Amino acid sequence: MDPVAAVILSVAGVLGATVLSPALIFAMYYRHKEKMARMHNRQEGAPGVVEDVALLRRELAALRETTTHFDMSFDAEIDKLQRRLAQLEAEQRAAVRGTNVGGGPVTMVGTPSAASVEPEAPQMLRRG
Repeated sequence: MDPVAAVILSVAGVLGATVLSPALIFAMYYRHKEKMARMHNRQEGAPGVVEDVALLRRELAALRETTTHFDMSFDAEIDKLQRRLAQLEAEQRAAVRGTNVGGGPVTMVGTPSAASVEPEAPQMLRRG
């Protein structure tokens, strides 16, 4: 290769690198800024999405409160039924033994007195 041509190529290479380097650096910087802007916009979301998410959060909180209320009400009703069942079972045991849970004597329905008639089978009982 001719020494003059080598010098011209070297100078052209240096000038090309000097001219192109800032352009390449600027292009890389611009692409980076563009990517960051897109990421930032994705985090913020579209204008309607943020309000929709807030609305869904409020609805979820209301549903949680409603289910808690129903759960507590259901538990209270179960407790009430258990107490009533225990009371009925106690009354049935007392009737079989011939004593009244309330303290008074047990009389048979349709009979003059419980003392004169002994029940052979469980019958309807009335507190007297």
